[in-house]
Amino acid sequence: MGLRTLHIRNIVTQIILKKYSLKLFYKYCAFFLGCFSTFFIATNFDLSAVIASAAVGLLSTFIPIGKKYHTVIYSGSFAGMCSQSILTSYTQIFILSFIGAILYISLASHFKGLGGKLGTIAFLSVALTYLIGSLI
Repeated sequence: MGLRTLHIRNIVTQIILKKYSLKLFYKYCAFFLGCFSTFFIATNFDLSAVIASAAVGLLSTFIPIGKKYHTVIYSGSFAGMCSQSILTSYTQIFILSFIGAILYISLASHFKGLGGKLGTIAFLSVALTYLIGSLI
């Protein structure tokens, strides 16, 4: 390979990494917003997790960010419905949101047209976060 080919490959790699890192950051923020809001409302206002998730899902539709991020927020709200015995600190919510964003980006296209996509992503995120927490 010539020097020019390596230079072009490096430029393309940087563009792809920049594109996906920004996409991951936005999905992470949306997943975290849904997860944190639901967990916070359910634990601090003595509401059921279902009502908290429904409220977060409804309120997220009023945020002018685009439909693709509303679904990520709603998936995060499903993850935020888990028990306080599973999520014991807000640090775990950060980790859970990162895992959830990665899973959402990776699996959303594979579940296209199937029901339960958001709940499955939320379940896998919580399960992996719990598994990582129990191993550490």
